[in-house]
Amino acid sequence: MKIEVSARAKEFIVEHGGNIYVWSDETGFDHASTEPPDAPIEFEPIEADGFTLHQATDIAEPDWWKLEFHYLPREHVTATWDGGEFGPPGLFGRAP
Repeated sequence: MKIEVSARAKEFIVEHGGNIYVWSDETGFDHASTEPPDAPIEFEPIEADGFTLHQATDIAEPDWWKLEFHYLPREHVTATWDGGEFGPPGLFGRAP
């Protein structure tokens, strides 16, 4: 699996502990966060270049992830996979 990350997204992830979590909640909102969710979600850790991407195990394994940094509406990272997007909650994409 290929993980493409912008320099600023990688910097943001590392500044916030070196982990990025991607999942979809029970309401269908997709998330990408440097903090794990409070909900009991199982993740598969995927080592990337200087950080770890934690992909919820109910997401079908994509061919690629693309992580990008955004400033608005607040600083955050979005995770795009094979045509879908994750984060911030409820603004992008759908669970695969």
